[in-house]
Amino acid sequence: MTKRLKGAASILAVAAGLVAVTAHAQSSYGGDATAADGQLSEIVVTAQKRSENLQDVPLSVSAFSAADLAKQNQRDIQDLAGRVPSLTISPSPSGPGAANISLRGISFQDIEKSFEPGVGVVMDGVYLSTSTGQLLQSFDFQQIEVLRGPQGTLFGKNTTGGALNVTRTRPEPSEPLSGRARVVVGSYGRHDFEGSVSIPVVTDLLAVKVAGFSLNDHGTFYNRTLDRRVSRKNYQAISAAVRLTPADFDFQVTYDHVTDKSDLPALISTYSSTSRPTNSPGLLDGSDSICRNANFTGICNRPIENQVTAQNIVPEAYYNLDAVTVNAKADLGPLTFAAVSGYRTSREWALQDPDATEYDLWRTYRPQKFHQFSQEMRLESNFDGPINFVAGVYYFTSTYSMRQSTQIARALSNPAVGLDAGYLFPSFGVHQRYDSTALFAQADWQVFDGLTLTVGGRQTWDDKSFRFDQYANGTSFPSTAAIIGRTYGRAKFNEFTPRVALRYEVTPDISVFGSFSKGYNTGGFNGRAAVPALIGPYQPETLKAYEVGFKAELFNRKLRVNGAVFQNDFADKQEEVITVIPSAPFTGTAVENASNARFRGAELELTALPLTGLTLTGSVGYLDAKYLDFNASLRSGTPVVDNSGLILRRAPKWTLSGAIDYEVPAGPGDLGFNFSARYISRTEQHILNDPLGSVPGYENLDAAVRYSMPVRGVDMTATAFVKNLTDKNIQTAFTTGGFNSVASYIAQGIGRTWGVELSARF
Repeated sequence: MTKRLKGAASILAVAAGLVAVTAHAQSSYGGDATAADGQLSEIVVTAQKRSENLQDVPLSVSAFSAADLAKQNQRDIQDLAGRVPSLTISPSPSGPGAANISLRGISFQDIEKSFEPGVGVVMDGVYLSTSTGQLLQSFDFQQIEVLRGPQGTLFGKNTTGGALNVTRTRPEPSEPLSGRARVVVGSYGRHDFEGSVSIPVVTDLLAVKVAGFSLNDHGTFYNRTLDRRVSRKNYQAISAAVRLTPADFDFQVTYDHVTDKSDLPALISTYSSTSRPTNSPGLLDGSDSICRNANFTGICNRPIENQVTAQNIVPEAYYNLDAVTVNAKADLGPLTFAAVSGYRTSREWALQDPDATEYDLWRTYRPQKFHQFSQEMRLESNFDGPINFVAGVYYFTSTYSMRQSTQIARALSNPAVGLDAGYLFPSFGVHQRYDSTALFAQADWQVFDGLTLTVGGRQTWDDKSFRFDQYANGTSFPSTAAIIGRTYGRAKFNEFTPRVALRYEVTPDISVFGSFSKGYNTGGFNGRAAVPALIGPYQPETLKAYEVGFKAELFNRKLRVNGAVFQNDFADKQEEVITVIPSAPFTGTAVENASNARFRGAELELTALPLTGLTLTGSVGYLDAKYLDFNASLRSGTPVVDNSGLILRRAPKWTLSGAIDYEVPAGPGDLGFNFSARYISRTEQHILNDPLGSVPGYENLDAAVRYSMPVRGVDMTATAFVKNLTDKNIQTAFTTGGFNSVASYIAQGIGRTWGVELSARF
């Protein structure tokens, strides 16, 4: 940890009179961290599919309200990284709006839609089944909850690490006309325009909400080959919602349209002519093949220039999404019926330059179509007696198709030739249909006053049909060659995921809990195989989780402290690795159930109100992640070896954060200051622990000053902020195929940025 971060932590510790140990979310829906009487407000969460006080939920949950996000000047969910214990989030360089999310060390790095991430993202009750588009923009958020640990009982498959549960603002028929707007200008030509308005058409019966935003900048990287800015932001979205609330019925339909024309993150070449030892016995990364080609001198072992790329094209992408979400609830007295329907359809393409050099060595073009539909129906009891339950049925179906075209120079695999030797144009396509059905139930039984037993389970049935199309070698890019072979696959899986928890209320303000739960990530087929031999299927992976924790509100609710210790035992863990194949495109992705792993950790979060107007928050997460066994061949043509000495990817040992927010009256308004510090320890980004994929620990310091005042009935706030004060350019991704690889590159985050924001609320 750097001296700057230690200094920041010391400031927080002195101010709080405690060690600052959590960056937890502190406020209720849309509200402030402080209640009217100077106490901490109640936090309302829906982590168990019903509205409950956070302190009553036997789960590790962090919740951030709209007010919290605004004070931290968050543009998207990336800014949650480090603020929540054991959470990291970074953009994927391979797809538009794609996110690499890791929670308690559970992650999956590939963005192909045949794979499903180990951390679920749910928006307004709809599960987003692919990482593309998961880097959600935060302007219209009402609240985001980060549920840590498996959520298989109520949220379903593919939540072994946990889930991000996002709720957006809703139109309110019982409230007057309201709205808000925000304009942000800042570094790299940033200019964001965001706004929403809620209109009560018929009081207490019908309301509509319209929201829209446009996020733009001129590019955060410089391309020295093209002499221009790249990695530009160009994101537009509109949303319209209609809400009907007659008597005991609440019905809302929401339409969303997103057009994202942002560049893909720029890549920086890391071709190397040296050997790099790894933690896998007998496997050493030798020189990349291009480094043995005398026609391309000077592109290997280059020093990394921060936010500078040499790519000979702009990596562009396009993402077009249309979505309809229906949320309905009916109050039936002792029961509530709830239904959530979600339909999402998207078209996208990505043009990539994976060699990341000034030479035209390698390009890929990946157009895709995707559709998903989900339907959840459940009953929630409201009994006065000691037992209450949630039970329901869930159905999900999706289809997607993709064809990847590649232009790859013969010089990449043949050290004797130059670019004049020409190119190969391989291509392949995949098609998948996926159907999933589940039954779930969870009941709470108040055994006696203060002791509550929670028991639940979910039975899931999955069915995947897959087709892999192999095309003849093309003569152009994108390839228009004909299909020369098709490989079909079908696989069915099913799993029961139980949960048992005990919560004991020691006092009205202090409780302890313990739980056992099981998580399940479904099996499937490999859409990044490149050749039929690698398509699979691979089998499901399961996780058994044990957790003990406490939740406490002390000193007349001026201090909230929540903590937990946990152990997760992972069986049949799915491992993916980019491997060398003998034919173009010379690299493919293989997926195997190759390992078992154990994740142990401890987490602590706190929020304190030591003085009027002063809020202190902080978090600490400790994670001990290790392979128990990992016997596999991680290189084409090499023997099976014991890889258990490898360090798991995206599983930092430490995540620390702390924040100060201080607000005082000043003239006709209020003057506020916000300072936050985050630290994430060393993180591995490559399965073989290639040194080029090892990211040293780093801090992130943010600061902001704001002034709020009413102007003719409108609450106006002006904010000036600086993010990443210490100007760290953090590596966000690393990819290599290893020995003889034709790919070796990193993606990098941006350094210090600044901005000025003007917002209005009425």
